[in-house]
Amino acid sequence: MTLPLILCIDDDPISIKLLKSFLCEQFRISTALSAQDGLELIKNERPDLIISDVLMPDMNGFEIISKLRESPETAKIPFIFISSLAQLSNIGTSERSGIPQFFTKPIDHDHLLDSIKRLLSKD
Repeated sequence: MTLPLILCIDDDPISIKLLKSFLCEQFRISTALSAQDGLELIKNERPDLIISDVLMPDMNGFEIISKLRESPETAKIPFIFISSLAQLSNIGTSERSGIPQFFTKPIDHDHLLDSIKRLLSKD
């Protein structure tokens, strides 16, 4: 059985490294250091789940999810937001975007893992 593929998009290399090291034993991991690179990877790799930072220089996470929802091939990919911002407005925007999974950095790894497993089991 092939392990699920998770794409991690974050402009912070340290955050990417931490996510990758935490998740790599249970999932295949692909990473992107920009939203644009992440969108290119999604076209080629079709991840089972995406974990994305909210604020990035080239495009924010809400713009990424909006672009993905435009295509039937990517509209249903489960999505988790991560951010160093714990502002309620970002959490509210996340929920209005249909993404109730929002984690603030530093991430509670056990909670994140539970959310990933729950989202992947919905398929």
